[in-house]
Amino acid sequence: MSTAARIDTIGDISVLQLDAAGQTLPRATFGYTGSPTDQTGLGRACPFGGRVVVGAAVPDSFSASNEQYRLLWRVAGSSGAGTPITDPFMTADFTTTTTRTPDPVTGLTPYLPSSANIHSVVGWWQTRGVVVDGTNEISLERFDAVGNHLDQTQWYAVKTDNTPPTADITLSGGSPCNKANPGDTVGGTFTATDANFGWYSLDTLPASLNPPAPAHHPLSTTNPVPSGSWSLVTDGSWAQCGYVVQLWVYDRSIVDSFPNSHNYGYDDVGFCLGL
Repeated sequence: MSTAARIDTIGDISVLQLDAAGQTLPRATFGYTGSPTDQTGLGRACPFGGRVVVGAAVPDSFSASNEQYRLLWRVAGSSGAGTPITDPFMTADFTTTTTRTPDPVTGLTPYLPSSANIHSVVGWWQTRGVVVDGTNEISLERFDAVGNHLDQTQWYAVKTDNTPPTADITLSGGSPCNKANPGDTVGGTFTATDANFGWYSLDTLPASLNPPAPAHHPLSTTNPVPSGSWSLVTDGSWAQCGYVVQLWVYDRSIVDSFPNSHNYGYDDVGFCLGL
């Protein structure tokens, strides 16, 4: 194991699976679960959002010598020394979870022995509301027990996206909650877009009545839709009830360092059948 400053994972993704722009490489996987970062199976590059968990496996000699470290971030391409990351974070031993708080000014944090940090977490970087969407960089500095600088990692690019997708659905031929007769085709338009688009879905409520999902055009659910259409064919077997068509839109951003956690947008429209 290296005895220099190190960062092994960013957002639970190995730094070896990140590209120069700070996104995941095709077919990248999460370290903890092994699941793909692009859960659609398309192997697309994914940025990060929310809380970015930073990990590093370090020798116990660091904590035995009372060494310290700090995480820094800066906008990609800048030449500044960086801003210390001072967000509280959590570590765990085999029985207890503990909240750690870096020094609020310097960002310095003592290294822990591996038995007190079984998931090798060195910090949480809260990006939402803090950084502008785009490519930023993080690095880790190591210090001895009295604050002398020992060494520093390279700057790792991290592309952030905390902007939710656009989701908009409309009902054609009337206002929402208008009456439709059994046998009518109800339909309208929808929009599903994002800079790092993931996928969208359309469904119909109430689920207890098991109505079909709307048909839609275009057919693909993994491409952005700046202008699409949907339709729902009713018939006499449907219960006379109020129905709601839902539109969910997800991006590819890895939010809070968890698999299957993304920014999303939502909209819906309702209609009454035979009432």
